[in-house]
Amino acid sequence: IIHLRTKISLGMFLISVLFYVQIILHTVLYFFILSFYLFPPYPFVSAEKNAKRVRKAIVIYGRWILTYSMFPFVKIKYLANPKTSSPASIIVSNHRSASDAFLMALFCRKCVMVVSDWPFRIPILGKVAKAGGYIRISTLSLEELTLKVEEYIKNDINVICFPEGTRSGNKELGQFHSMMFRVALKVKCPITPLCITGNENVPNKQLMIKKGIIKFKPLDAVLYNDYKNMSPFKLKQHIRNIMLEETKRMDD
Repeated sequence: IIHLRTKISLGMFLISVLFYVQIILHTVLYFFILSFYLFPPYPFVSAEKNAKRVRKAIVIYGRWILTYSMFPFVKIKYLANPKTSSPASIIVSNHRSASDAFLMALFCRKCVMVVSDWPFRIPILGKVAKAGGYIRISTLSLEELTLKVEEYIKNDINVICFPEGTRSGNKELGQFHSMMFRVALKVKCPITPLCITGNENVPNKQLMIKKGIIKFKPLDAVLYNDYKNMSPFKLKQHIRNIMLEETKRMDD
């Protein structure tokens, strides 16, 4: 038993080392190529167009990492729902792992994320997130956040949030914060639940990688007329219950 545990631990360690080496190499290569796309025209176009180009580059980067850095350790199974609403919406995702941000690239090309402080402190990536107009929720009041989200939605840009606030690192769905549901009630936009399973070990909280399959499924959007009479608390519980039932099915 001791030998088996040591072997498994060593296997995870080796997979993790290869995984991170691939991510570092692919990130360096991608940003080298990206510099020829972003920097030359940067002084000659508007801030809005630059932000749009940066957001596009971030999505492509996410897909690059998913395609090349996770192979062959992790497979991704996209469970598309043809009834998913096409208009821009607030996308509510569960949050099991740090890899969730990369997985958002599978769902939409036009999007920004609502994030806390730490992504902005990451060298290079933090600067890119700021240039792309990502929303730093800790620095905004409810009114300021609402105005930003409303502007993105009107411009057909999805706003992604993780209402648990922090990654769980396991299969549990944490309690939701109310802020983004207050915003949804003010903006009157669709809310699209997004469920991800199998990613709790990609990486886990010890930053180790385990081989597996990640399942990724957007659900039918909840329209404003369906939730307009709910309080923020009731709305967040309603969305959470939908996602709780779906993630349990996906985990089976």
